[in-house]
Amino acid sequence: MTLKSIKAQHPQSRCLLLLLDGKQTDDPGAGIELMEADAIIDWSVLAAMRKRYSQSELCFALKPFLLRAALNMGASQAHYFDGDCLAYAPLDPMLEQLDGADLLLTPHSLTPIPDDGLRPGALTLLRAGSFNAGYIGVRGNIAGREALNWLARMTQDRAFNRPREGMCGDQRWLDLAPVLFPGLAICRHPGANVAYWNLHERALSVDDRGRPCAAGQPLLFFHFSGYDPAQPASLSIHQSRHVVSPDSVLAELLADYRARVPYSPKARSAWRFWPGRAR
Repeated sequence: MTLKSIKAQHPQSRCLLLLLDGKQTDDPGAGIELMEADAIIDWSVLAAMRKRYSQSELCFALKPFLLRAALNMGASQAHYFDGDCLAYAPLDPMLEQLDGADLLLTPHSLTPIPDDGLRPGALTLLRAGSFNAGYIGVRGNIAGREALNWLARMTQDRAFNRPREGMCGDQRWLDLAPVLFPGLAICRHPGANVAYWNLHERALSVDDRGRPCAAGQPLLFFHFSGYDPAQPASLSIHQSRHVVSPDSVLAELLADYRARVPYSPKARSAWRFWPGRAR
C-alpha cells in the first residue's frame, strides 16, 4: 500500500518490501520487490534479535539494515517509510534536499504544540523524541553510510519500545544524530510526514485541482499512525486533540486509507500495534 502510493508518484523508483517471516500472501504490486530479513543481516544476528524483540521492535531495529541493503544495491539515495504512510504528491522536495545532505529526518512538529492537556502534548513529544522514525532518508556517500552503520549498531541490541525507560524503538536514537552527523538535514516541508502530532500547525485543504495540501503546500505523504479502521471517525488511538469532521479533508484522507488497506475485525490487534504508531 505504502510502496504502491510511492510508485504512483515515482514510477521509476525501486521499491523494497521487507518480510519479517518470509510470508507474503498478497500481490505487492508491479515493480515492488520482496526482500526477506535474512537477506539484509546475518542469520545468527537476526535469530538473536528475534528472541530479543517483539515483532514491532524488530521492525524498528531492522530499519538501518534495510536502508543499507538498498544502498548496496546501487541506490544513490534510500528512503524508508513506515507501512502506514501514503504518498499524495511527488517527493521531489525531499529528494532534492537529500542531494545536498547525508541524512534526512522529519521532526514531529515545527512549532510548539499547544499546552492544553490534550494528547499529544509537549511531554509526549519530549518522550517520543524530536524526530519521527516513520521516515528516514540517507544518501549513499561515506557520511551517510557511517550514519547508518552507527544506527544499526544501536538498534541491533537497543531498540526496545519502553517509554518509561526513555526508549521508543529506534526513534530516540535519532535525537543524537544532528550532533554526531553534521551533514544531517531536517525536512521542514509542511507536507512531509503529516500526522496527528503536527496537525495543529498544518491545516489541511485542497488546491484548485482537488489535490490535498498541508499548510498551503502539497501534501507529500500522510502518516496514519494509530488509525483504527474500526473507529473511522477517530484519527488515532494515541491522540485526543483532533476531531474528524464529516466531509473534511481529513475525513477524505482516512476514507482513502480505509479503501486501500485490507481490514477485518479479526486483524484489529495487528492494526493497534502497527509499527508506524507514534512511540
